[in-house]
Amino acid sequence: MRMHSLSSRSQAVICGTAAALVSVSAVTGSSLTATAQTNTGIQGSFSVFAVPGTFHIQQLSVGSDGTLWFVTPQSQLGTISSSGQAALTGVVLPHGNVPAVIAGAGPKGVWSYGQNDTAIYSKGACALDLVTSDNIVNAVTLPSVAAQSFCGGAAADGSGNLWVSLSNQCGSRTCGQRVSFVVEITPALVVTLFPPAAPGVRAGPVTLASDGAIWALGGYPRQQLGRYTPSGSSTGIQIATGELTGMLARPDGTFWGWRPILCIGQTTEFCLRVSRFSAGGATSSTYLFPVGINLNGPDQLGVSSDGSLWRAGNERTEPDRFFRMAANGTIDRSAAFPIAGGSVLRDDGTLAVTGTEAIWSSAQSSSGAEYLLRFQPV
Repeated sequence: MRMHSLSSRSQAVICGTAAALVSVSAVTGSSLTATAQTNTGIQGSFSVFAVPGTFHIQQLSVGSDGTLWFVTPQSQLGTISSSGQAALTGVVLPHGNVPAVIAGAGPKGVWSYGQNDTAIYSKGACALDLVTSDNIVNAVTLPSVAAQSFCGGAAADGSGNLWVSLSNQCGSRTCGQRVSFVVEITPALVVTLFPPAAPGVRAGPVTLASDGAIWALGGYPRQQLGRYTPSGSSTGIQIATGELTGMLARPDGTFWGWRPILCIGQTTEFCLRVSRFSAGGATSSTYLFPVGINLNGPDQLGVSSDGSLWRAGNERTEPDRFFRMAANGTIDRSAAFPIAGGSVLRDDGTLAVTGTEAIWSSAQSSSGAEYLLRFQPV
């Protein structure tokens, strides 16, 4: 199974057979009810590209200008051409124990964040950087009141500004200067602090919504949704879904959010509980995405122009493939990943949806060789 910090990727554990699974439990409020699912195949074509060298891909990210970027487990920054050729830029993004994460990219440069952790259980300060087109890494200097907080989530807006949720992990207390904020950073590295939707605790996922504003989740254990623009913020919209670890916007103004839960009938394997909710905080529906995840690795999700939520992975002993969840919770599946390098390819946990609706992911053969997959739905 696969999972990742922010929007990155993973290795998978598994939870449900494609041939046998004809229903999945949905959560409405706090009760579980059965909801009909189809096993329709998604029509489309695969293209497979060998990744040169010895590097692997840790995260995929599509820039606002359509450029496809990637990060390796060593935080090396790279690009992928339209013909599927992956190449390193020579830039290593600042990071701590875990790889850096691309939070946004466009003509102004590539925004990334990393946690300056010094040990497995040590949460260091958030490191924020802008890599310009000439491959210069520009570090962001946060005000002293926020400098020791760590990253909760990040996204770039339509003007190329980075928005980051900074978190204090001490609950309602303070740990020295660790304080929660939502921060706007311009490409000129000008920093503006905003109060979070819920004060002092666990700033969470951040996403650019269809209204052009940045929306962020904050608070624990009851999260609140806040809307942020350069002119100000509106905070305190309570959501009814409980704590979410990831969030993406849909084109209709609603949101997908998710968190890991045990797969149905499993005691050690985790899937995702996926909620669809409005900017007003109301939860319209909650479903189980029966694709297993790895809590220690990347697990990227993506949204296509019709608002569907995409994942890569597998169910139980089934081959890896792409999964698409519609607004009503119906899950459709692509054909299995193709064979390359003499073996069936296994998903890395990465995923990106481009402006042409192509779905990209990285995968490995049984020998560990790295490949890029491009799936173009019909």
